Amino acid sequence: MKIINKISNNENIIFQKKIRPLRRNLKKDTSKNILSAMEKTVKYGTAKNINLNGFSIGGKTGTAQKFINGEYSPDQFISSFVSISPIDEPQYVTLIAIDSPEYGYHWSNESAVPATKEIIKRIMISLYANGTMGTR
Repeated sequence: MKIINKISNNENIIFQKKIRPLRRNLKKDTSKNILSAMEKTVKYGTAKNINLNGFSIGGKTGTAQKFINGEYSPDQFISSFVSISPIDEPQYVTLIAIDSPEYGYHWSNESAVPATKEIIKRIMISLYANGTMGTR
């Protein structure tokens, strides 16, 4: 298994992994519906505070009670946010899971979504700096 996609210096690509799909897991219409729902979560729903104007993101928030000593905890949570960007031509998937955030920040939109926002901002800055924003 290779986890390195590409190695390059300023002038040459030294190594680039050849990527080929193994099989189609979803019908195109199903995939479009899922991406549309994820985009609505960011535009109108629980992740709207990500607010990265000009960069289309889709996502799904999650706030789960932890199961401790045979029962669900009333005050221990795992907050998560998975995002896909840009939503119209996905290139990046992020998953942020925060184990036991401070109560009050246990809702995903108060913890995992802001953390994701900072990561995506850094990706955007890197892409703009390298001149690759908007290219594949």
